[in-house]
Amino acid sequence: MHVQRTNWGHIQWIHLEDAEHEVMGMNVGIVTLDINAHQVEHAHFDAQVIYFTDGIGDCYIDGEKFPVSPGSIFAIPVGVKHEIFNTGKNELKHLLVSNPFQGGRNQESSTMPDSVMVPPPNSAAKKKTLHIAIEAIRTQFLATLAYSYRIYDHENILSHQSDYVPDYCMKYCAERIRLGTCPCLLQLNTMDFQESYISKCPYNLIVINVPIYFQNMYLGFIQGGYLETDQKESEYYEYPESSIQGIQSLLEKVSKAIRNYCEFMEFNHALEKRDSQIKKANKHKSVLLNQLKQVNYEMIDLKINNHFLFNILNSMAAMSLEADQWDLYHSIISLSKMLSYSMKKDYQIVQLKDEIEYVKLYLKLQEYRFGIKLKVQYSIDEQLLGQKVPFNFIQPIVENAFVHGMEENGMLEIRIEVKKNLNTQNSICITIDNSGKVLLQEQYDQINHRMASGTSHGLSMVYQKLMNVYGEFHFVLEPICGYGTKGVLVIPYLMDGEEKDDTSHNL
Repeated sequence: MHVQRTNWGHIQWIHLEDAEHEVMGMNVGIVTLDINAHQVEHAHFDAQVIYFTDGIGDCYIDGEKFPVSPGSIFAIPVGVKHEIFNTGKNELKHLLVSNPFQGGRNQESSTMPDSVMVPPPNSAAKKKTLHIAIEAIRTQFLATLAYSYRIYDHENILSHQSDYVPDYCMKYCAERIRLGTCPCLLQLNTMDFQESYISKCPYNLIVINVPIYFQNMYLGFIQGGYLETDQKESEYYEYPESSIQGIQSLLEKVSKAIRNYCEFMEFNHALEKRDSQIKKANKHKSVLLNQLKQVNYEMIDLKINNHFLFNILNSMAAMSLEADQWDLYHSIISLSKMLSYSMKKDYQIVQLKDEIEYVKLYLKLQEYRFGIKLKVQYSIDEQLLGQKVPFNFIQPIVENAFVHGMEENGMLEIRIEVKKNLNTQNSICITIDNSGKVLLQEQYDQINHRMASGTSHGLSMVYQKLMNVYGEFHFVLEPICGYGTKGVLVIPYLMDGEEKDDTSHNL
């Protein structure tokens, strides 16, 4: 077993995954804090579960204090700040299980092809391509990353950087950062970026560099990490080796997001170029639309939010210590069914009954979490369960009720209704009511506008899926007088076996 020494103790790694392996797994280790030791506040790049086995101390998670002793357990999502104090007279130990590879890794995204072409210095078009791609994913992806990173073009010129700079970097390289002359950049050259590259700066920080390429053309690279793994200054947190894998996986996802957007724009450009030919022949229209919609779905999948799953893990961990084991068993079964359904990416068109079952599993888990504070009602016309609908389009609306609709006292009522539209028998009406606070009509108008324009996060994804499947539909949020908020969807009546057109079932 490998032992990693730190300025606050040590980690005895029982199992440490190699980031080069094609099949990824968990990192498992025993973390020991010396007497009076302190892990300063820090955030990890991998999801973690920690189980305390020896000693006593205090654990702060997002500023909230939790006394710890043998048997204490926590599930810590990616990016959540935490710190640990050993307040006892003995060593404080906990079992650490982490998974730095959420959602899997695509080896193609971290390694360039053999025939890499580096753009010439005057390739302004490639600079523009990288800049446009960064701006496109900045608001809804890059802005959500609470970590330090920098994106450089193929000439090693800074294109974009995060607002956060590690304290250790500011202490030693503040002026160099301002001038763009950091040693961690100057010691590298373009040939280093044919594949992901890990190096150490002169101040012993781990620096991770991941290439960005599109159609065999090298666009630049993203650099991040800046992790202290061998420091002796107690004011800085010394990261475990598993964090290197976590940040590399994260940076590779950013690289892939940029490449996917470039692919999307390439498809869009190709669609425009061939549009004049399609107007004359029209036989290739459905093929091109399918290609564009497939890229749309790949971009949408980049925004999946896993915070809900980690909240449920916290609840289940507490239940395992305080409640009946049968409750934990049923929670795990419900969660496993959800994960099994969510991994069916090929099934972009499903039956309504599958979506309703998925939402019921989600709400069942939320009931385990909130107990009697949550009330759920269903009114489903069973004759409509064969309706063809997009994969995973109801759950994000329901989740939005928990994020924005939960009352100050923690109470929430949700009602889901599916029925034939009273105004026309050729459409179906789906409503999701919640008892959260009522907004001003102006606020609802703003939300609906952002939702339709693609700037409202999860609800925008639902809107885009409905647009890809149906073309014509109705989806708005509106107030329920004196009660809460209602999500209203009106979609065409399209039972299994029917086709709206030859492009709506294979997105």
